[in-house]
Amino acid sequence: MERLANRPVASMPWPSLSALFARSTRSLPYPFEAPQTTLWTSARIALWEAIQVLDLRPGQRVALPAFCCGSELEPFLKAGLELSFFAVGDDLSPEPNSFREAIENASAAMATHYFGLPADLSAARDMAWQRKIPLIEDCAHALYATEGATQIGLSGDAAIFSFWKTVPLPDGGALHLRAGAVRARPKSPPPELIRHATRHLLSRSMRSHSVGAVRALEDMRQRLRRKKTSTASGTAEPENWHLIKFPDELIRAGMASSSQRIFRGTDHAFVRESRRRHFRELEAAFAGIRGFTPMSSLGEGACPLYFPVLVDDAAGLRKALAAEAVGVKHIWPYFHSSVPWSRFPRERHWKEKAIGFPVHQSLSDGDVARLIDVVKRWSRS
Repeated sequence: MERLANRPVASMPWPSLSALFARSTRSLPYPFEAPQTTLWTSARIALWEAIQVLDLRPGQRVALPAFCCGSELEPFLKAGLELSFFAVGDDLSPEPNSFREAIENASAAMATHYFGLPADLSAARDMAWQRKIPLIEDCAHALYATEGATQIGLSGDAAIFSFWKTVPLPDGGALHLRAGAVRARPKSPPPELIRHATRHLLSRSMRSHSVGAVRALEDMRQRLRRKKTSTASGTAEPENWHLIKFPDELIRAGMASSSQRIFRGTDHAFVRESRRRHFRELEAAFAGIRGFTPMSSLGEGACPLYFPVLVDDAAGLRKALAAEAVGVKHIWPYFHSSVPWSRFPRERHWKEKAIGFPVHQSLSDGDVARLIDVVKRWSRS
């Protein structure tokens, strides 16, 4: 336990070496081997394919949630579509009146299941059905989340999923269609993309290793790499370089065979239960902390991506956590220029103040305890 005491608490899960090189022929969880589902390199590429299947054309309008990362807007803009936006309620579901207004003259709509917490889309589905427009469910955060006993996302006209956000994979996403089929089968993703992502996963594993000497060696290697990259190009390469904007070069790129192999070997039930258990632990530990407002409780069907909290002094907390090597996610700090933010002050506030605390399956009990201890000490300072 002493060796783990100073281990960084990573914001995302890391793979074991055995997971990276394991061989498995197990089936993927439903619906990811169903005929209506195709596997792509990312959720954004899956969304691009959904736009093609739904025959959305330049100049048409699509209604989207104002509370957004921004990257999910790019496939629509790439396709020449116009965007309208709707507000999200305190329950993280589409606000009905705002949604109704946004779908006026729209040819499609998309709603999001935030943070792995199933949204109530019943009103949005009814309104989309009445207007005879397709509803896309953004399930990029909601792998393993369920509605009843069924994977979330299967009641809309299309659903997109991201695998690598929940399971440490080099790449991976999916498109599920209620009707229709993609126009071309996926092609292999660029080898350099997968090599880069695999190196990043290996680095994440070493930086989270239980032995301090392994962590120190990887930290030194990363410093040397950054220095070399900076010297060669004049600027350091962004860590998530392939996620910043819509990657035209990845259109039609499928999920790598190595990622599919790792995903087949994943203990899906363990991932889900670990995340739910850690969410409950943080929810109980953070109750009553001044300036902390959890954005949701843990519903029966949830498989949380994070424990999302609105923090009054979000910048101060992130600084304090970073000083003790505790990783959290500043949820969606980028303000996409297509969103009229003055019309959506609540969504703007959420983007400024929302922090996602890690609940992933790689965390040990000691990691969770250290995260809680650092937050509580900061709250008393």
